[in-house]
Amino acid sequence: MLWFVAGGCASCAASIPAVAAHFSELAGTGLRVVTLGLYGDFSPGRAGAEQLLRFAQEATPGRSVRQPGWEWGMASQSLSLAYDPSGIPDLYVIIGPRGRIVYRNSVPVSTMGALLAEAKRIGEHTTATGSGGAD
Repeated sequence: MLWFVAGGCASCAASIPAVAAHFSELAGTGLRVVTLGLYGDFSPGRAGAEQLLRFAQEATPGRSVRQPGWEWGMASQSLSLAYDPSGIPDLYVIIGPRGRIVYRNSVPVSTMGALLAEAKRIGEHTTATGSGGAD
C-alpha cells in the first residue's frame, strides 16, 4: 500500500491513528504500508522524512507508527506522477505483486472497512494462487 500524506492535512492527521489502530490487521493480510510525504509538501530528503514522522507522531500520541512492515519516506516526483498525479493528499493505492494498482481509495479513517476487506481479499487470492494473480 502506497499512501500519500501531506503535512497540515486534517484527514491525513485523522487517518494516521486509524491505520495505527488497525495496523496488525492490515499486516496480517500480508499488506506492507509505505507512507510517503506528498512530493513538494515537505522539505526534500532526510529533513522531509523527519517532518513527516514528526507529523505522524503528533497525530498519534502514545502509539508507535514505527513498526516492521510500515515504512515512511518521501515521494519522488516520478513516483508521485505514476501513482498520484493530481497530488491528492490522503490517497492510497494497493499495488499487487506484479506492480499494478489493484485498489485505489482515499482517507483511510473513513474507508478502513473497505481497505481491510480489500487487503484480506488480495491476501487470500495471493495465498491461494501462490502468485498474486489478482493484478
